[in-house]
Amino acid sequence: MGDTRIEFVRIPDVEPEWETAHTIRFLAINGASRVVEDLQEFKETWPDDYRDLLLSIKIVAENSQVRGGKRVRRCKGCESILEMKGRALRLFFFYGKDGTDIVVCVRAYRKGKGLDKKQQEAIAAAEKLRTLCRRETGV
Repeated sequence: MGDTRIEFVRIPDVEPEWETAHTIRFLAINGASRVVEDLQEFKETWPDDYRDLLLSIKIVAENSQVRGGKRVRRCKGCESILEMKGRALRLFFFYGKDGTDIVVCVRAYRKGKGLDKKQQEAIAAAEKLRTLCRRETGV
């Protein structure tokens, strides 16, 4: 993976003043990320859910560790990946290693009836991206 370029890119609509405890970024590999496309679709198609997801992002940005509750939880079957909730929308992320203040968002997902298998696939893909990110950057 020597040619792989990993970047941590600011998420549109996340206000810098929210980031008092964590810097919220999405993972881009070689300049591309599905998170950006998915969040734009969410914003256009489900604006109320998107605003609710932004509130969850704000809570994570402002607090040292959010690990449970209504808005954030660990993913079932993958303890290293957490999800921020916004009604039916999910944003999968992981905290940077100890000593870093970054939250890395790696996948976005919309829940729906009969989509449990797709959700598990999204969580598995998020874990693969976390592993790649840690290997390539140490974050």
